[in-house]
Amino acid sequence: MPSGIVKWFDPKTDEGRVEDGTRQYPVRGEDMEPASRVPGARIHFDVRREGGIVRATEVRLREGTRASTRQGRFGDLVGAAHPDEKGRRPLTHGRPDRELVLRLPMEVARRWVLAMQEGDLEMALILYAPDARVHVGSETLEGHRDVQGYLPECPLLGLGGDDVELRGEDDVARIAWHPLGDQPGGETQLRILHGQIVEQWIVPSGTE
Repeated sequence: MPSGIVKWFDPKTDEGRVEDGTRQYPVRGEDMEPASRVPGARIHFDVRREGGIVRATEVRLREGTRASTRQGRFGDLVGAAHPDEKGRRPLTHGRPDRELVLRLPMEVARRWVLAMQEGDLEMALILYAPDARVHVGSETLEGHRDVQGYLPECPLLGLGGDDVELRGEDDVARIAWHPLGDQPGGETQLRILHGQIVEQWIVPSGTE
């Protein structure tokens, strides 16, 4: 039975992510103990495969754990106020700059463009959510396994970055490569939530 933490939970969509070391699993609210639907909660969970996606299920708090709806994560006491000090000092955060950057949709989109430009498919894949969907024409790919198999054949792989247009609105990034000489163009849209690509639409050059 794996142990881990709740990475995030969105009550609006009733979906979240749990993390076990370096792996993340999508989870639905119906598969979580209500008290565990808090970012940073320490949990036990089971996993099951649905199609090509491995999901967390039976998510419950570890015995003896309490979770507050006010907490963002389980902090440590480094940086806590000394009894003689006035006011509050913030809890420490692990790699705050990196965590902040990866939550910004446009920065995730820029990293995806750079990874595809350089042919770094491992980095590109990391940016996708475990249950990400990629729409290519009338075909829809779902999950890391399908995305990993598609990326080497993606028509946007290796396109130069000198003539790329990147625009963003809310959680959607729109990226366009204009044809340049013998180099074809292309377009894609990325929907990015909680620092991960959850959905993508790819339009190769010349496609109506």
